Amino acid sequence: MTFLKRIKWRLFKRLPVLAAAIVCLARPLPAEITIRTEEYPPNEFGIENPPATEANIALVNEAIERLAGDPRLANHPIRRFLHDPGLQAQIIFDTPYVQYTIGREGALTIGDGIYIHSNRTLDYYLTYLAHEFIHVDMINKYGQGTYFSFLAPEDYAFIRLMDEAFANTTANWLRLSYPDIPPYKEARDWKEWTIYDFFLPDALRNELAAAADLSDKQIVSLITVDCFNRFMTSLHYYTEDYFILQLFVSYGDEENTCLIPEYAAYREHADSLMRHMWDYLTSLAPFTLPVEMNFDYYRSRFKNDVIKWAREEEDTKNTMLYWIDFDYIGHQRARLEGKSPDEIYYNYLDREDEERLNRVMLEIDPAFVPVNTGNTGLRLRQDQLERERQADSGQ
Repeated sequence: MTFLKRIKWRLFKRLPVLAAAIVCLARPLPAEITIRTEEYPPNEFGIENPPATEANIALVNEAIERLAGDPRLANHPIRRFLHDPGLQAQIIFDTPYVQYTIGREGALTIGDGIYIHSNRTLDYYLTYLAHEFIHVDMINKYGQGTYFSFLAPEDYAFIRLMDEAFANTTANWLRLSYPDIPPYKEARDWKEWTIYDFFLPDALRNELAAAADLSDKQIVSLITVDCFNRFMTSLHYYTEDYFILQLFVSYGDEENTCLIPEYAAYREHADSLMRHMWDYLTSLAPFTLPVEMNFDYYRSRFKNDVIKWAREEEDTKNTMLYWIDFDYIGHQRARLEGKSPDEIYYNYLDREDEERLNRVMLEIDPAFVPVNTGNTGLRLRQDQLERERQADSGQ
């Protein structure tokens, strides 16, 4: 991937500055959650970004306050972000960027920014804010996970999978639990829907309600657990497309993060890091998984699931299995042979993310020696190259 393409991808992974102007629109909230809209020059993306109306802003505020005040979501991060002045998050009305980046209805988190559509209903804001605040919180605690290519590809992919599984299942739980989110009462034949379809929980609920004498609470619990398991073990948008693109960029491109010598310390603690993330995500969830649906169960079966998914694909290189088995260290070392130092790019973690990971590692192992690449010769040279490239491009 060329340098320009790499920069384009990094816009996807970082909180970008895409707008000529940013207009703050929201009434103040009790803490550091701000709402704003992006303004674009004409035809910037070819998609209009209608300014958020007072009604849009009111719905977002209502969704935030509803989620933060729900006792069933006592551990959900939106409550902490609303009331802890030390935490910050931005909710950004940016319809063009959401559509341009993910190509579908949804929302997107980059850094502390949640990008959402304007002109949507309350159920959209409830569902996607419940989902995306989990990502914001994980980034705040561990750093931007899309940069964790210092790990082996299999560990990286599993982290991405469990992060999305808990966030998506929280959204599904919400759809089943909130009367503000109208159910699709005609949904049947749940086998026709994938786990990425919001109608799957409705179809399961409708069939369970018709076939069994169960309370609403029992139905919600059964379907939530089923949705989580489907997300972790089946082929869907994330396992078929989204994670493969992330693996390609992280291991097949010119990131070279795995070759940074100091990050070997993180790689050596990969299993402990993944377990810590699993436990933390579990603590945030408004649902409870059966005791047997634990980290060891899903981690031990993950490779076999990946092999099964690959058999369903015609293009063997466009699978998670290809990248999990990829000789990423050998590939990147071979690509660097014969290049001058000025031609070599290393994608370091932000210094703040190194600090976040160090704090977590010390929670896991008090004897861990914190990683600090801030003053290493390789990083200082990399920083200088970045400044020169930015100057050459007029940034």
